[in-house]
Amino acid sequence: MRCLARVYQIVHCPHRRFCHAHFLPGLACPMERNMFKYISIMPYPRRKGRTPVTVIARLAPDAARALVPSLAALLQEAVAGGASVGFLPPLTDADATAYWEGVVAGVAASERVLLVAYDGDNDTLAGTVQLELAMRANGSHRAEVQRLLVAVAARRGGVGTALMHAAEDAARDHGRTLLVLDTRTGDAAESLYTKLGYTRVGVIPRYARSAAGTLDATVYFYKEI
Repeated sequence: MRCLARVYQIVHCPHRRFCHAHFLPGLACPMERNMFKYISIMPYPRRKGRTPVTVIARLAPDAARALVPSLAALLQEAVAGGASVGFLPPLTDADATAYWEGVVAGVAASERVLLVAYDGDNDTLAGTVQLELAMRANGSHRAEVQRLLVAVAARRGGVGTALMHAAEDAARDHGRTLLVLDTRTGDAAESLYTKLGYTRVGVIPRYARSAAGTLDATVYFYKEI
């Protein structure tokens, strides 16, 4: 069952990236105002006798820019592990950084929404997802979900699900009622999207090249929210 997330403005803690005692509604950070635009707190399912917390932050441009090195490392980990996210290994530091700098530019232009997930127990980056907002007049009701990435150490803990729920909330906030996405056929994300209520449209064969040189199929989904 989805946990209902409460939305807060984040108060930056000078000695830690996130200090849970500072998650107070309605307060703005006196040091780095608006760097983190919104924050949602979503408990994971209970595991090993404790209840970890996923912190989902919707990033303002300055916050996104500050996280480029961490996001680049997350992308490199995913690509090295064989994820089909538009790159082939080895992904260089320069190429990974350039990609995220482009994402930051999209956030600054209000064309893109960037969300990140943190493990609330140790404040480590656990994952990320994006919304590319359709900018043409006839597409102002839709967005594309892109680059759902979960750190290896954080997998099977509900991070991907939490990020997708946060992405849908962000889409609603931007007046978007139709979401589209695609993933490589057979990847774990395919079953995740199905469980989250996305409708499978169809498969394009031999769509993307893999690290092994094979041409893999991709499957497209949509969801009306």
